[in-house]
Amino acid sequence: MTDLSEKRQDWVWALWLVLGMLWVLTVPLLAFRAAMSVPFMGVPTEAQLDRREFLSTWAERAAIGVPLLGLAAAVLLKRRVAALVLGSVLLFTAGGMAIDSTRDTARTEPTVYTPGGCQEHSGGDNRCPGG
Repeated sequence: MTDLSEKRQDWVWALWLVLGMLWVLTVPLLAFRAAMSVPFMGVPTEAQLDRREFLSTWAERAAIGVPLLGLAAAVLLKRRVAALVLGSVLLFTAGGMAIDSTRDTARTEPTVYTPGGCQEHSGGDNRCPGG
């Protein structure tokens, strides 16, 4: 029969595995879905921009929340190395988000290119088309 410390070890490893998989899979998936929710060509609709913001917000929450949960668990379970690693991950993630938040995210209307003036066409005699 297994003693209590071995059962605790199994539980702790399961916790780290679940948190690690949650962080490694969820954050990139949400970020990818946010990036793919708007078209690459053309003007995105307001609904597409709202969906991108929603998914980006949840990706940021997961990127901070999962290591924060892991850090809390590491402190409670007195795992110094895990606490150090998760604290470092949390600091780097928060630092990256702080840098990213400084960029201008205001929605502006895209400028539509309208050619002006006379355009030369190859094979012509350098006159404006139509006259």
